Amino acid sequence: MLPLLQVPARDGEWLLHPPVSLIPSCVEKNVQILQQTPIQIDGMPLPDLRRLLRQEIAPILEPPLHNNNHNNLAERIWVVSGHQPELDHPGVWVKHFVLQGLSRHLGATPLHLIADHDLPKNNGLLVPRLPLNEGERIVRVPVCYDRADLLTPYEQRPLYDAELFVEAWNRVQELAGAWGFEPIALHLWPRQPPLQPRLVEILTKLRRYMEHSWGCINHELPVSRLAQTRAFRHFANHLLNDLTRFRYLYNQTLRRFRDPAFTAQPVRSIPELEPDEAPFWELRGQRRFRATRHSPLTTLRPRALTLTLFVRLVLGDVFIHGLGGALYDQITDALIKDYFGITPPAYLTVTATLHLPFVADLGDANPASADLVRRPPSVLWQQWRDIYWNPQRHLPSDVPAMALELARRRQHCVQAEPPVHDHQARRQWFQQLRSLTESLRSYVQSNLEDVYHQYLVARKQQQYRQILLRRDYSWVLFPECKLRPFLTAFLDRRFWGPS
Repeated sequence: MLPLLQVPARDGEWLLHPPVSLIPSCVEKNVQILQQTPIQIDGMPLPDLRRLLRQEIAPILEPPLHNNNHNNLAERIWVVSGHQPELDHPGVWVKHFVLQGLSRHLGATPLHLIADHDLPKNNGLLVPRLPLNEGERIVRVPVCYDRADLLTPYEQRPLYDAELFVEAWNRVQELAGAWGFEPIALHLWPRQPPLQPRLVEILTKLRRYMEHSWGCINHELPVSRLAQTRAFRHFANHLLNDLTRFRYLYNQTLRRFRDPAFTAQPVRSIPELEPDEAPFWELRGQRRFRATRHSPLTTLRPRALTLTLFVRLVLGDVFIHGLGGALYDQITDALIKDYFGITPPAYLTVTATLHLPFVADLGDANPASADLVRRPPSVLWQQWRDIYWNPQRHLPSDVPAMALELARRRQHCVQAEPPVHDHQARRQWFQQLRSLTESLRSYVQSNLEDVYHQYLVARKQQQYRQILLRRDYSWVLFPECKLRPFLTAFLDRRFWGPS
């Protein structure tokens, strides 16, 4: 069972599990499991299917992996990662650099899978806008780089509006003018309409350009191309021919991992397979649909669990996950064990937290301000209300005797509350209590004003943290001077220790 891993809380912190010192032994154990397993998939021994897949994809990788010695190709260690082709935050992008650094350390082949068979999650960036005038709030505004289409997979989706893609640069430039730093997007974003016909190619090109300029050159392959290999179709055919048993174990495993009594991190976002439903997508035209046992092999694309099941067994020797994927892949572990009957090969989990380095003058909203308020706004608001309605509790030590007498009279008034049915007496009692409270309030006015000011500052600072200190801003919004040294540290041999 995966230990309870958490997103790093502080700026510049990262998480890598298992620890660096244990990774080489994990990889070595994975190689032994995958080379010595007796299982067959669609009538082929697993080592033969792995060899076939590597021979098929070697020449179609980007850049191509040319190797005439097929035995050497099969014997090399392959480290694999994958993600959707989106402009993600640095905590996701760090996988690419860990992939490259670890592969160098192991002398392995680094392969990143572009999940172009997935649906786009968005059609733009969320960008912080700082207040320009007094009273304005810090907000996140969407900067769209194309028209919305959340139903067409990336592999079929064109760039609908090239002019809008270019205009995104102007919008980011406008918003970043008050930040105090220049985001990478201002140097990277194309000023002319892109020539690539598909959005996935444009976004991938932007990412690759920065990675290559920083010395991170991984082999890459779209999942749509992976799904067209004979090896993948052998794998899919195996599951379709044994769908009843696989579906039973798949659904049983999902139910187990939804149960809080079984796991501390329940997974509820993956649906069970319906009767006759296969664990794949079927591509029809520009849309994808749930596959069945009757879907043609040529149209199939893997779902999330099926993809990592295939990659971990047939393609790679070790897979690198983000935190969310690692949580889901506990289910894949159970499927490998229960369906194939072998020990699941270990995978790595990596993520990081990086904040945008705002240095603009945000006044007392800036947590770096000398007026930093430690208490949350809700606590300060409750304190202000207590001072306002119960000033007798907060009288200063040097209060005059008149104030002490007012406090004594108020206490006596509270204790002399009339019965609820005596409306006239209660009306007079309430007026007297309000008058005494207002008189006492004048002695704590400075305290009221001070706490209210702290409340306003704390509310601004809370908003600052909620908006500006988020970790999910796209890497294109960061300055190179912060992003590059953080990410390229994972390429340094010293990070990985002795070879």
